[in-house]
Amino acid sequence: MSHEDVKKEQAADARKIKDLANKDATFGMTKGAAMNRKHEVAMQRLRDMNDPTTELGKATLRAAKKKAKEQQEFLLRTKGIDVKQPELQPGVDPKTVLCEFFKHGCCAKTADKCKYSHQLDIATRQQKRSAFELPSEDSIEMWDQKKLEAVIARKHGQEANTNNETTIVCKHFLDAVEKKLYGWFWHCPGGADCKYKHKLPPGFVFKSELRERLLEEARARKTDQDILREKLIALKKSGKNTTPMTLDVYLEWKKERVDKIKATVEASREERIKNNLLTGREII
Repeated sequence: MSHEDVKKEQAADARKIKDLANKDATFGMTKGAAMNRKHEVAMQRLRDMNDPTTELGKATLRAAKKKAKEQQEFLLRTKGIDVKQPELQPGVDPKTVLCEFFKHGCCAKTADKCKYSHQLDIATRQQKRSAFELPSEDSIEMWDQKKLEAVIARKHGQEANTNNETTIVCKHFLDAVEKKLYGWFWHCPGGADCKYKHKLPPGFVFKSELRERLLEEARARKTDQDILREKLIALKKSGKNTTPMTLDVYLEWKKERVDKIKATVEASREERIKNNLLTGREII
């Protein structure tokens, strides 16, 4: 092959490459408004499938439940595995626990609707995070009132619900504080968009300080014996001539009082006899 022939072949190859580069890659495909319409139909179908109120959504949910049930029966029949969700301890976030149904491929819910996590490496993530957790000294059990308020202000001060008009405090937040489950890594079960306040209500007293305050008040509170003792001391200091209370003195006082009551009753009866005001029972 001569030098001229080689140059001709190279020129032909260059023309082919140029033609391929200029060729419309979307030739034969749906374009323009038709393409947008097709995309809208596909997106609407996807929304209907995820909406349990539509017929398509109900059918999709029924199919998912049926498939999950068949998978559970298959596992139980072939491998003897009875899938059950793990029991959670109080204060444990379900999203930090792997869904057992998802683990065995038979969860009928999606990741965002399932109570548990659909991340197979969630246990590894929790172990990694525990390596960076603060020491036990920086926990709610070691905090006083000021420290707790400082942590709450730092952790929840920038939340979106801080400027909400509501004065209702989140029940999950209060429950976590009272049970000493609150901490730096606590997350509200109501989600990041919880509409209630994550702050201590006015007049809130930390339990440890409340106990100390009640003990101090109990120590400072005077009993009846203390009050009586103070009155006796004050009476002695007054210098008045008083009679000490003994059993004989009390019995004598009681006898005089009973006699006085009887005399009053008898005088009243005589007065009614004189005026002819006796009742039938008194006459009999």
